[in-house]
Amino acid sequence: VQGEVLYLALEDNKRRLKSRIEKVSPPLSEDKWPKALDFNTEWKRCDDGGLDDLRRWARSKPNPRLIIVDVLAQFRSGRGNMENLYESDYRAVKGLQELASEFGITVIIIHHVRKGMSDVDPFERVSGTMGLTGAADTTIILDRDSNGCTLYCRGRDIEEYEKAVTFNRDSCRWVVQGEASEVRRTDERGAILSALEDATEPMSVKDISLATEMPRNNCDQLLFKMAKAGEVSKAKRGSYVHPDRTYLIEVDPPTPDKNDKKIRNDMGEVERHES
Repeated sequence: VQGEVLYLALEDNKRRLKSRIEKVSPPLSEDKWPKALDFNTEWKRCDDGGLDDLRRWARSKPNPRLIIVDVLAQFRSGRGNMENLYESDYRAVKGLQELASEFGITVIIIHHVRKGMSDVDPFERVSGTMGLTGAADTTIILDRDSNGCTLYCRGRDIEEYEKAVTFNRDSCRWVVQGEASEVRRTDERGAILSALEDATEPMSVKDISLATEMPRNNCDQLLFKMAKAGEVSKAKRGSYVHPDRTYLIEVDPPTPDKNDKKIRNDMGEVERHES
């Protein structure tokens, strides 16, 4: 539903904001500027009148729909003398959450994540305590790791999901590629096939893991599935080749059965008899 939007770009100056707007939208002359969009690069902090000013803005518009606070650190007030960190973080978001409920609008709060925490619960990546995610109705985390960028979402009124996304620098737009698990699986398969295609001999799981920068266990499991599906060829136990390079597989002579016995006949020739 379209309506009035207020964007608080508190980490930007007007020049940078203008440059970004021109990338997302066609060149806008003064008479074509969207009348429903207001933006500010400066705003009072929450307890210093900032929250009250947001209420006044919402009341002044016929159809307010969205407020964006970018970023929370520039809007929230300091911690009270008697507050612990969790209480301070919870209060930083709770006022905006109540404002959204009061006017029936959406408030998007931009906040930072911790770096290098890809193996933990996504909510633990949010910089600060769990008070931030506890007060918000929905938390959406945009993160980047060795597998690319993902958008993870969990909330009270929405199903949990994780999407793989890419960023177009020319248009300043994010594009959803699909379910993160499916996209990653496809990318990992491609990386394995690329490594095997360049190989001059069968590669071990360890070598493939190093070449693709995949965890050894994940690489081993995926190779098993790919071999079963015929996407890679198994040279021998623990080594693989590209399906188009099966000529790299050495054909070993058959090993005699351990129960076979060699018996010389009267002519001195060796005969093989199975016991």
